[in-house]
Amino acid sequence: MRKEVKILRLRSASLANANKLLKQRISLLAVENKTLKAQLREHDQLIKSLEKELVNLKNQKKTYTGMIFKSNVAKNTESLRGKNFGYKGSSRFNPKNIDEVITVKCDVCPDCGSKLKLYNGVYEHIVEDIVLPVKKTKVIKYLKCRQYCPCCKKEVIAVHENEIPNSSFGPAISAMILMLKYEVNVTLPKIKYLLSTLFGIDITIPGIQSQLSVSKRHFEKAYSEILTDIRASPVKHAPDFCDLVRFSGVDTFS
Repeated sequence: MRKEVKILRLRSASLANANKLLKQRISLLAVENKTLKAQLREHDQLIKSLEKELVNLKNQKKTYTGMIFKSNVAKNTESLRGKNFGYKGSSRFNPKNIDEVITVKCDVCPDCGSKLKLYNGVYEHIVEDIVLPVKKTKVIKYLKCRQYCPCCKKEVIAVHENEIPNSSFGPAISAMILMLKYEVNVTLPKIKYLLSTLFGIDITIPGIQSQLSVSKRHFEKAYSEILTDIRASPVKHAPDFCDLVRFSGVDTFS
């Protein structure tokens, strides 16, 4: 009897252990099944999106095929170029002043090499071009007299009307830099290239930035006066105000 009880206990322990292992395996399979279901849902969504994209591509293909390969196109249906009938024509007139006249002729025929003969008549071809550098810069030396005011007891140094204080360049170059920077939105390296190529002006990028600062200080008083008048005016116009800010040299738009 005891032997049978012992055998039953061993079988019960073995079955309990097997049951425990089966439960662990079932839990692992449940987790794996959940993961596979999530992956399956993602794959289904991906397949649906790809099918939708495929339909769109097929529709685009049909559209482009109809645009490129057109059958039974009617001949001689092209419309005439230019404006409609009744519009006044416009064209560029030749310059009135001719700076230079150049006679062009060949000594031999470019095709066979035979000598050419002259006969009456010429063909005129008028060309307008830019001569680089556009114009030589004008260098001015200002001899600034040292003067003394006995009333204020200080030295007075006059400033010429075409002179910008603390600037190595004149008003024309300063205006050119301001226009390129704030009106045309040209970068500083390109401004340096344009000034060097067109006018032969040797200036560095820090020099251009310094010139912008000098122009800002130079126009600061006039800008403040204009701004005060605008604020006191009953009517204000935003674009003009923006132009004044650009003209002042303040980089508020970058």
